[in-house]
Amino acid sequence: MRYAIIADIHGNMPAFKAVLEDAKQMKVDGFIFLGDYCLFSPFPNEVIDTIKTLPNSYVIRGNHEDYFNNISTEDNTDWINGQFATLHWTYNELTEENLDYIYSLPSELTVDDSNIPIRISHYPQTYFNNTKVIHFKNSTYSKNYIKKPFSKNDFSTLVNNTLSNDSDLKEVLSKLPNGIYAFGHTHLQWHFQLDDKLLINPGSCGIPLDCLTGASYTIIDTSKNKFEVIERRVQYNIEKTIDTLLESDLFKKSNVLSSIVATELSTAFGELHAFFDFVHDYSVKVQDDSYPYSKEVWNNAYELWESQKHDYILNKYK
Repeated sequence: MRYAIIADIHGNMPAFKAVLEDAKQMKVDGFIFLGDYCLFSPFPNEVIDTIKTLPNSYVIRGNHEDYFNNISTEDNTDWINGQFATLHWTYNELTEENLDYIYSLPSELTVDDSNIPIRISHYPQTYFNNTKVIHFKNSTYSKNYIKKPFSKNDFSTLVNNTLSNDSDLKEVLSKLPNGIYAFGHTHLQWHFQLDDKLLINPGSCGIPLDCLTGASYTIIDTSKNKFEVIERRVQYNIEKTIDTLLESDLFKKSNVLSSIVATELSTAFGELHAFFDFVHDYSVKVQDDSYPYSKEVWNNAYELWESQKHDYILNKYK
């Protein structure tokens, strides 16, 4: 079997369409989806509707699917135009049928491939907590990228050198069954094999954060009783996608996060996490560090962010 492993679409339907077309050309037999399908772009229903139509698909939920479940039990009427405005808009945009579908998704699955089992979860921590696997966050890439010229090949070398010498990972792997372990969440594409265990992160289809634009996904071929990994990066019209986002109702309701996501789409550099740190620092400075952040803190911090982010990011990752 040849599977397309796709993670972190984040409502980016143009990127998802491009990946599905590429997967068709690559003659995949099935699809494995690793969570975070809707939040941050204005096509949540289109993404879910499309996933539901694909044959031979295995689908689990990510942390953003858990957010929708949590919001259903909370009073979210005051979330408009603030920190949770994107979540509020997306939750209310999703159809009842699609929300029910999201609620029904499991957090983990094992794909019973006839040749090699594939265990899937959104989080690398599910299988590899307390190992160096969980150190590979988008901030890791950002730090290296800012310090010196740093490419995806450099990152692959860093991953292989780090994990090959990680005694904690080797101990964990020795206790796990042979097979493939796939996870997403970090928006970084990589894979690593040790003996008969293969670790795969397909990166992000919707918002890659390894400073390489385009939609990321990975193909795994198990047809020959061995692992064949094909990492794919698919180009699509990013400028048009950004324009659509900035003209959408989502942007009108949540301009702060939408603006940052637009920048991430353009640069594939992880700005959002740095911004959250910036908001926290600002909230402490103005002595209003309640959580969720007040709308005043949230919006004022973003106004400062636009003029200060360059220096802030350099200092954060130096």
